Amino acid sequence: MKQQAQNDTVNLKFLFNKIASRWYLFVVFVPLALGGAYLYLRFTPKIFEVKASILIDDKSKDTPEQDRFIRGMGAFVPRTQLKDEVQLLTSYRYMKQVMDRLNMRVSYFSVEDYKTVEEYNDFPFRVKLDTTKAQMINVPIYIEKVGKDLYKVQITGKKVTVQDIQADRSLDEIPEVKIQKVLKVGQSYTDKYLNFSIEFSRTPSLYDKDEYFFVINSLGQLAAYYQSNIKVSPIDDKNSSVIEISSRGPVIEKEEKVINTLLDVYLDNEIRKKDTEGKRTIAFIDNELGTVKDSIKKTDYNITNERNRTNTAGTTSEEVNALNNQLQGFSAQLQEAQIKADGYEALLRDLRNNREVVGGVSGVDDGAVSNLLTQYSTLMQERARLATVVTEGSVRMQQLDAKIQSVRDALVDGLSNARNVARIRVSSLMQRVGSIQARLGTIPQTEIKLLSINRGKEVQDELYKYLLQKKADAGMALATNIANKEVIDRARGDINGPVAPKGSVIYLLAGIIGMAIPLGFIFVKDAFSDRISGQTDIQLNTNIPTLGVIGYNNKANTYLVANSSKSAIAESFRSVRVNLQYLFLDTSKKIIGVTSSQQAEGKTFCATNLAVVIAQSGKKTLLIDCDLRKPRVHTRFNVDNEKGLATYLTGMHDWEEVVSSTDTDNLSLVTSGPIPVSPLNLIGSPRMKALIDRLKKGDEYDYVIIDTAPLGLVSDFLILMNYTDFNVYIVRHKVTEREALNKINELYDTEKVKDIAIIINGVKSMSAYGYSDKAYKYSD
Repeated sequence: MKQQAQNDTVNLKFLFNKIASRWYLFVVFVPLALGGAYLYLRFTPKIFEVKASILIDDKSKDTPEQDRFIRGMGAFVPRTQLKDEVQLLTSYRYMKQVMDRLNMRVSYFSVEDYKTVEEYNDFPFRVKLDTTKAQMINVPIYIEKVGKDLYKVQITGKKVTVQDIQADRSLDEIPEVKIQKVLKVGQSYTDKYLNFSIEFSRTPSLYDKDEYFFVINSLGQLAAYYQSNIKVSPIDDKNSSVIEISSRGPVIEKEEKVINTLLDVYLDNEIRKKDTEGKRTIAFIDNELGTVKDSIKKTDYNITNERNRTNTAGTTSEEVNALNNQLQGFSAQLQEAQIKADGYEALLRDLRNNREVVGGVSGVDDGAVSNLLTQYSTLMQERARLATVVTEGSVRMQQLDAKIQSVRDALVDGLSNARNVARIRVSSLMQRVGSIQARLGTIPQTEIKLLSINRGKEVQDELYKYLLQKKADAGMALATNIANKEVIDRARGDINGPVAPKGSVIYLLAGIIGMAIPLGFIFVKDAFSDRISGQTDIQLNTNIPTLGVIGYNNKANTYLVANSSKSAIAESFRSVRVNLQYLFLDTSKKIIGVTSSQQAEGKTFCATNLAVVIAQSGKKTLLIDCDLRKPRVHTRFNVDNEKGLATYLTGMHDWEEVVSSTDTDNLSLVTSGPIPVSPLNLIGSPRMKALIDRLKKGDEYDYVIIDTAPLGLVSDFLILMNYTDFNVYIVRHKVTEREALNKINELYDTEKVKDIAIIINGVKSMSAYGYSDKAYKYSD
């Protein structure tokens, strides 16, 4: 847990250092992003939202009896479904009616300070289109008054559509339009593709904008736009019958009118649909009344003739009256049953011929048939609504037609059975009527005949009165017809102001973007870089401790700290020396090996300068150039390399001959000597081991610094690390690759090398590590 906490601290410190080193990127990008947000808010039109709500009420369960008769005695009462109403409210047909009512063929715009704003109410002029002629649509037409009696028309556009706006049909497309024409006020503009007149306002305050133009719209395109722009959805839960209608746009008055007009169109269509249904019901009753009326006239004529012929008042005995009452009751039932059977037959005929079913059957006894009739009516209404949204032959329409056909087939079977039952009842009642008539056969024919005629007349009178009552009810319902929908709230603008763009949100996003761009640059650049970058990066990629940090050397004469003892680089090497002294409390340890991953990482630079600062502290120091492949130490001290370690190991020279003094007190030097044929064999030779043992045991030197070949290129260091007491691994800032540490990490993790530390070399920004040239300048 402690190690995890340390790693987290290192990661945070690493991130902070990376961000702090690129502070100037934030100074540039954050103001730029905020400025962009200001310009966006300045030139982006504000978007307002308007809302309305309507109650979709299903009153079929509470329909009075007379209205149930008018609607087919409950068989075809429409059932309101919210999803159907949502489709209606967002249908293209309804939107097109809204556009027609509002006459939105022209949109008006003004330009001020390079900002274009749509206007709706107050405007310097109004356009009257000649709808009988072609018009160019969706192209800005600029109007400018150039004098008291003149105005200029200017049009520029490419691929301009020419439309017959009455038929809402495209006629042509013009590749490019460039028109500039001056007309007299009151003079209409007329050409092959554009026809309109301008009526200018006399209010001077309306002419204070930079430019004015208008656009001729396609009502079909506008309807399609609002069909997608207007959102209709139920409020709250599934049981709610309230629908909310909302729309967004830059002109709040325009959006209010569109939604309110949509509500009016919706309610008007509902009332019109009910009116049509009521009129068809009254027509059906009128037809029945005509038939009954003819029968009554014929019956009255027969009674008059019979009485005149027999000279009788029509009185009968009590038995005849009783039989007559029975005959009258059964005859009424027979007529009712016959009407029902005929009604079933008429419904079957319409269904089999795929005709729309009008009216219904009085008192449908079969519950299954009644339910099928209701389903059939609902499906047919759903098909009518769906036809306003999709085309014939679509998948949804085919699926619905298949469902309708299935219900129609079941309904035909049910009605056939119901008709057969009704016919059986008719047959039974006919037998009863026949029986009574047979009993009346013993009564004098004159009385019987009059009784029969009177009985028929009474039945016809009752039926006539019943139909008259139903016609009166239907007429009253038609006269007081209203939609079973109620507007709860008409459209109004949101009192909270525009819904977009939100200034606070835009500025917040701009600030985030302004921060994200430099952060992205910093971390993406780091993600694609495979170079070690600073002390924290070292800690993230290895467990080897860091001994110190050396600054970047950009001056040739400061290669050796002896030449610039007051520099930040010299002080950083002294810091490394102090750290080494804390590590070497055991005086028996004094052999220090210096290596790196590859060339150009400053291995020799660090080895020579470390030897100098240790010698300057009063410690007798020996620097050995053990890089027998590409030696460079001798060039730093300006000495020849004709003899050195290689010639000593081969026996060509004695030890005293290869050791030389330097300009720095307490510092001795052994160069590499001429490059041998097999450097690895020399380094691994017994003479090399004997030399190291001699230096360890002797008192001649306090410290021995060995500059070795890079570990990542050759294996010389793997032999020398068996002789050294401590090892320094040089990593150069933004030069050493992260993968180059894999080999030394493996040696360290497997404990093949224990006493080792890393020096970070070539750091350009020493202030990030606590050093600066100014901090170490002293007066003499």
